[in-house]
Amino acid sequence: MKSLSKIIILGLGCLTVLFLVLIIQESQTSIIKKQENFSNVHISEVYAGNSCCQSNDGCSSWESCSTNYGCESLKSCSGSPPDPDPTATPIPTPTNTPIPTNTPAPGGCSKNEWSSCSGGTQSCKTNNKPACAGGGCSCYSNDCSDGSTQSCGEAPTSTPTPTNTPIPTNTPTPTPAHFAPKGYHDGVDCSNMNTWGWSCDQDDYNRTINVDMYVDGSKISTKAAGDTRGPGVAGECGGNENHGFNWTVPASYKDGAAHSIKAVAIDTEGNGNTELPSSSAGFNKTFTCTPPGPTNLNRSCSATSSEATFSWTGVSGINDYILRIDKNDGYSDPVLEWNPMNRSTDQWICVHGTSSTRPIVQGSAYNWWEVQSSNSDCSARYGVTRTSGFTCAAPPTNTPTTVPPTPTPTTPPATPTPTVEVCSYCTISNLSCPASVASGASFDISYQYIGTGGAYPYERRWLTRDGVGFSCNASGNAPNCSLNAASVAVTAPSTAGTYTYTVGCYGDSIVNPAMCYLNADDRESCDVTVNTVTCYPHSHCGGVFILHN
Repeated sequence: MKSLSKIIILGLGCLTVLFLVLIIQESQTSIIKKQENFSNVHISEVYAGNSCCQSNDGCSSWESCSTNYGCESLKSCSGSPPDPDPTATPIPTPTNTPIPTNTPAPGGCSKNEWSSCSGGTQSCKTNNKPACAGGGCSCYSNDCSDGSTQSCGEAPTSTPTPTNTPIPTNTPTPTPAHFAPKGYHDGVDCSNMNTWGWSCDQDDYNRTINVDMYVDGSKISTKAAGDTRGPGVAGECGGNENHGFNWTVPASYKDGAAHSIKAVAIDTEGNGNTELPSSSAGFNKTFTCTPPGPTNLNRSCSATSSEATFSWTGVSGINDYILRIDKNDGYSDPVLEWNPMNRSTDQWICVHGTSSTRPIVQGSAYNWWEVQSSNSDCSARYGVTRTSGFTCAAPPTNTPTTVPPTPTPTTPPATPTPTVEVCSYCTISNLSCPASVASGASFDISYQYIGTGGAYPYERRWLTRDGVGFSCNASGNAPNCSLNAASVAVTAPSTAGTYTYTVGCYGDSIVNPAMCYLNADDRESCDVTVNTVTCYPHSHCGGVFILHN
C-alpha cells in the first residue's frame, strides 16, 4: 500500500514538473515574440524602471531592474512587459556613439567609468559595481589586471610620461688663438730721406694697423700701414695688398752721423707688438745720410774794389759751409795753394751762413768755385756743389782828353804813390799740436795768423776742443797784413782719448767778445791723443818733466 502510494505521489510529481516545464516554455516563447516586436526600441525609455536584458547578458527572461539598470547575470527574470501603447509614438532607436578611448564619460557614473591602476589607465568593468555615491564612483579593489587597487574618476588625458632630458654641461667656448703682427722693414733712402716696409695683423688681414718709428731709440712718429704694395704683400696678408708704410725721416738726421732706426708694428688687440725685421742683409737698420751741397750758387763782382760776393741757398739743418775758390795760378798741390787771404792763390774759407765777400784779383781768371756743406768747425765734408769759373774785370781807366801841350818849364816826373793792400780777413797757418800727451799734462798749441786792417782792424782769435769753447782773445790788433805768431797753453783732459783742437780767427770792426766761437774768416784743426800713463819719479811723461817727492 505504501509502495503504491509512493508511486502515485512520484507520478503526480512528475506530471507537475512536466506541467511547469510546459508553462515555462510557453512563457519564454511569448517573451521572445514580444522581444522581437520591440527589438529596435530602447526599453529603458519605454518602460520606466525596466530594462531588457539580452541573452548575451546572461538573462533568459524579463525582470524588474534596479535603478541603475544593471544586469546581473544568471538570474531568473520575472514579470512580463505590458503591452505597448498603440497610441504612443515609437521612439527611434538612438545611435549609440561609443565613448572613445581615454575620453571620460560626461557627468555621473557610467558603464565605462575610468579607473587608474598602477600599471596605467584602464576602463572600469561594470560587473559587481556598487552604486554611485554623490555623482562619483565607489572604488573597489583587485579589478586591475596587475592586481592593484583602482581609483574611480574621470578618464585622464593620455599624456606620455616625459623623458628627463639631462641639462647639458656648459662647455666653455675655447678662446681663439691670437697672433702678433708680421711684416718687414725694407730700408732707408738718403736721397729723399724716407724709410719704408709693410705689416699686417694676422688676426684680421683687412684691418689697418699702426707702425711706430724710432730713431736712436726714441719714438719719433706713428704711421698707418695702409699703402698699396703689390702681390707679394697680398700673398702674405690674406690677399690684401694694402699694408705698406712710408715715413719721411726728419732732415736733422741727415748730418753725416750713423743713426739706428726701427719700425714697431702695434697689435690692436694687445697681443704683443712686433719690431719688424730687416728684409735684406744689406739693411742692418742703421743709416748714415750725408747732407747735400747747397743750391743756387751766385757770384757778383764789386765795381769799385777788388772783391767778389759769393752766395747760395743753404741746406736744411746745415749752418756752416766751406767756400773754395780756385784761381788759375799754376799750383797743383791743394794743401799749398789753399790760402784764404792771398789773392794770387786759391782760397779756402769756413763760412757761418750762406754768403761771403772775398778779396779777388781783378782781371784774373778763376777756374771754378764751390761750396760744401759742413759742421760748426768745418771739419766735416758733406755734399758739395761746384760752378764754373769767372773773371772780375778791372774798373775802366779814365782817359783824359788830349790838349795841346802848353810849353812849360821842364820838371822831373812825379813819383806815383804806391797802393797799400788792406787785409780784411784774418787767416790761420802753421798750426802745431803734439801728437800725444799724458792725461792732465800741459802742452802748447802754436800757429800763425795774418793781421787785419782797414775797416776790420781787430783780430778775434779763439780755440775749441771738440767744438766746445776753450780760449778766446777778442782784442787783437796786429799790423795790417802782417804775419804773427801765437800760442795757447792747454792742459790735457784726465780721460784718455783723441781730442780735436780748432783755432779760428775773424777780422772785426770792433772788439766783440760775445761773438767768440761763432764765426771765423779761417780756422784750422789738429788731433791730440791723450794717454793714461803711470809717471814715476824723475820720469818724462808726455813731453813734460815731472818731479815727485
